[in-house]
Amino acid sequence: MKPHVLITDKIHDDGILVLDNAGFDVTLGYDYSNDDIRYMMDIVDAIIVRTETHVDEYMIERGAKKRLKIIGRAGVGLDNIDTETAERCGILVVNTPEANVQSAAEHTMGMMLALSRHIPQATGGTRQGRWERNRFMGVELAEKHLSIIGLGRVGSRVAKFAKAFGMEIHGYDPYNHNWKNIDHWHEDIINAVHCADFVTIHTPLNDETRGMINDWLFHQMKPGVRLINCARGPLVNQQDLIKYLDNGTVAGYACDVFENEPVKTAEHPFYKRRNCIVTPHIGAMTYEAQKRVSIEICTKIRNFINDITNCYSS
Repeated sequence: MKPHVLITDKIHDDGILVLDNAGFDVTLGYDYSNDDIRYMMDIVDAIIVRTETHVDEYMIERGAKKRLKIIGRAGVGLDNIDTETAERCGILVVNTPEANVQSAAEHTMGMMLALSRHIPQATGGTRQGRWERNRFMGVELAEKHLSIIGLGRVGSRVAKFAKAFGMEIHGYDPYNHNWKNIDHWHEDIINAVHCADFVTIHTPLNDETRGMINDWLFHQMKPGVRLINCARGPLVNQQDLIKYLDNGTVAGYACDVFENEPVKTAEHPFYKRRNCIVTPHIGAMTYEAQKRVSIEICTKIRNFINDITNCYSS
C-alpha cells in the first residue's frame, strides 16, 4: 500500500513533486471542509497544512486510530495544531522554522519603513489626485531606538537588517540570548520598550505570550512609539491597542496578523484608522520562501515515512 499524504493548504508544486517522485499518493484538499478532512483522517499517513487548516483533537485522535503518523506544518508556528493531543497519540509534528525567515524579516522591515514614511496613505491620496507633501511628514529610522521582543530566527534577522539602517537595537527574550547586533540587552520587557521609538514583536503564541502587549505595557511606552506585529495577532491586546492608537501614545501600528484570520469584513477597527497599516498575513508569501517551505516539509514527510516503513520491513 502506497503512503498517502493529504495537503489541505496550497504549497509550491516542487514540494509535491518530492512526494510524487517517492511514489506517494497525494491528495490536494485545498477546498476541503473540516468534515472532509476528518473523513480523510481514516486513510492518510500524513497531513500537511499551513495556517488556514486547524488540526484539532478529533482529527488527530481519529487519524491515530488508523494510519496517521505525522503532521507537517509548512511554516513556523504550531498554534493551529493541537500538539498536546498529537504527542499523547504518538503522532510526530514537524515544521519548517528556517525556510521563511528571510521573507518574514524583510516584510517586517518593509512594514517599519511604510509606517515611518506613511507610504500606503500617501499612495492612496496621490492616486486620488491629492498632492499632500506636507501631510505625510515622516521620520527616519537612523538613530532611532528599536526594541525587538523575541530574538529567535526572525527577530535576530530583523536586528541585522535594522542595524544596517543605523538604528540602536534593544533586545528582550527570556529564552534566546542572541546578543549579535544588539546594542542593549534587557532582562525586563518594561526596560526594553521604555525608550523605544519602534517596537517589533517576534515571539511564538502560547499561554505566556498571548496578550503580552497590553494596557500595562503600553503605559510604559513613550508617546509616539510605533509598533510592528508580523508574528501573531493575539500577542497584542486589540482593545488596549485601539485605546492607545486613539490617544496618540502609539503613533502607528503595522500588522500582518490578526486575532482571528482570515478577516473578511471591511469593518475591522484597524481598517478605519489612518495610523494603521495592514496586510493579510503575507510575511512568508514570496516565491523563494514558499518554494523552500514546500520542499522542506515534503522532504521531512517523505524521509520520516520511508524510515519507519524500512524499519518495519527489516
